[in-house]
Amino acid sequence: MDIKIGTSGFYFKDWIGKVYPDEIKKEDIFDYYINNFEFNTIELNVSYYKIISGRVYDSFIRRCKDDFNFIIKAYKGITHDAIERGTWELKPDFDIAKNFRASITTMERSGKLGGILYQFPPFYFPKRETLDYIKKIKDINGDLPMFVEFRNRYWERDEYIFELRNNQINICTIDLPKFDKLPNYKIVKANDIAYFRFHGRNKNWYKKNIDRYDYLYNNNELKDFTKDIKNILGNVSKIYAFFNNCHAGQAVINAKMLVNLMKNTT
Repeated sequence: MDIKIGTSGFYFKDWIGKVYPDEIKKEDIFDYYINNFEFNTIELNVSYYKIISGRVYDSFIRRCKDDFNFIIKAYKGITHDAIERGTWELKPDFDIAKNFRASITTMERSGKLGGILYQFPPFYFPKRETLDYIKKIKDINGDLPMFVEFRNRYWERDEYIFELRNNQINICTIDLPKFDKLPNYKIVKANDIAYFRFHGRNKNWYKKNIDRYDYLYNNNELKDFTKDIKNILGNVSKIYAFFNNCHAGQAVINAKMLVNLMKNTT
């Protein structure tokens, strides 16, 4: 069984002095993450903000052990910007999707690419054209594992889950605050990979001027996650678990806790 645990991103200013030394240089942060934490994967989120070059990916690749996996977060032009604000119409640009796919060739060739994460926004709703758009993206990606995360409950219907699974599109299991509009925490085994994303349970999620990812899971909450992961161990070939409660380095704290809990259960 291949269990990969890490965080969603590794560079945040408020991690310095909390999970990284005060005097650390920016160019040394990734090496510190690799060499000082018992993590064997990471979600690279720099790729969400811009399409980056193979040279940048190559820099990450060279610094990791062979069993380390990267998940690349898809460029926002493919997910968030595909929906036109105001009209809320789908305006796909497949050239952007193709350019993004071409940009990760270096990572793919390294054998360390675990797949691509597509985090769609709350205003991305299920209908024929949005389903077809996701399937077209899958066609562009070819055999690369594709993981999708939705931020509304409408995608939880069995008919949508079935169609995505049938097209070899992996659905993330996500933990969020318990609000009516947000998805429930529900274990989804999509094909042969399970993918967990833990965002925290901040009750002030919708309040202005609040970091919605400011939440530290307690030991009992993490024990529940550990139990869920353990229960599906024999049903999948690989499990990813990422913490996105990134405020003040809390994602690192919780990822470390999960690593230790899994050591005692496997």
